Amino acid sequence: MANEHIGRLHKLGLGKESVSGTPVAATDWIPHLDGNMKPVFTKARDQSAYGNIHELRDSKTVKEMTEVNLDGIFRDKFGGNFLMAAFGTTYPCLKVTKSGGSGTFVVGETVTGGTSAATGVIRRMDSTTVFYISITSGTFQAAETITGGTSAATGAIAFDSALRSHVFSVLNSNNHPAYTLWGKDDVSTMKSAYCMLESLELEMTVDGFLTFKTVWKGKKRASDTGTPAYTVENEFLAKHATIKFAADLASLGAASAVDISRMKLTFVKNLKDFQKFGSVDIASIHNQQMSVAGDLEALFNSTTLHDYVVNSNKKAMRIELTNTDVTIGSAGNPALRIDLAQVSFSDWTRDGGNNDLQMQTLGLEAEYSVGDSEAASAILNNARTTTY
Repeated sequence: MANEHIGRLHKLGLGKESVSGTPVAATDWIPHLDGNMKPVFTKARDQSAYGNIHELRDSKTVKEMTEVNLDGIFRDKFGGNFLMAAFGTTYPCLKVTKSGGSGTFVVGETVTGGTSAATGVIRRMDSTTVFYISITSGTFQAAETITGGTSAATGAIAFDSALRSHVFSVLNSNNHPAYTLWGKDDVSTMKSAYCMLESLELEMTVDGFLTFKTVWKGKKRASDTGTPAYTVENEFLAKHATIKFAADLASLGAASAVDISRMKLTFVKNLKDFQKFGSVDIASIHNQQMSVAGDLEALFNSTTLHDYVVNSNKKAMRIELTNTDVTIGSAGNPALRIDLAQVSFSDWTRDGGNNDLQMQTLGLEAEYSVGDSEAASAILNNARTTTY
């Protein structure tokens, strides 16, 4: 007896594949609260009658996949892998504040630095003076004037070069990024290529950290070697969190926070695998329709949330967590922001017994907003300068 071990000795990691299905080394080893990497088998069963009452004559394994459950505390750097797997596309951006100049910049246009000649693309705008630029070439300089290639707008920019805002948006395809998932324990080291995210659940309660639960599916496992390594990252607490509702995305910045005691949001990718003749392994796996749903818990002290359901209200919603206990660069903070462009409210319940404070739970579903051309997006602030 030599390889007995507890679950804490099981190590789980992942790496984003350049070519889906071609395995890569793990770039991030994830501290987990719960995790399991297991094979999933499909058997062909021969139930032919051989003149007796026994049901089963023979069985063969005809398909093998891998399923990974990985749960833990969401942190500011490795958490970007989960967002990338959920949304499908991202850009590391400078968060820029513009002053002076003329005209109005627009999302999607190329901007050029007047001094540095650096170029970048505006990926998102919080306002006409605060927006996010992904760098295409060169190095922008603080206080230099930039010019919009489409709008011809100008303005001097200020930013923190140590901070990156990773802007995530939904890739409108059925071929989202794939990952190699790794599992290492005292018995073996295994990897599974072409792993895609089936679901991501984020939950925040007043008495804990922001947590995640993920489910991944991929190709059959293969034996390999790997050396796990962990780094210290920043987490988020309820004191860092705010939730807002507004009439539309553009109004979320000025909206007031709603008093919430628990939040859960779940992304579901509805994966479908494809297997072809010649192997028990799958050939590919694809995301299908995507849904985002969740619920909120609050004191029952008014009918406002209840009436959202009754009146079929539509709201833009923002979940924002900013760890003000940690500073990045001169004045930046680790932060996560998730915007839902249009939310409908699907359920409402009242909770609590005779001796309990009365609470309410509001169910919600993200809808596609035609006006905003999106349903969901996210921004993750950290010190990682490279893309996910």
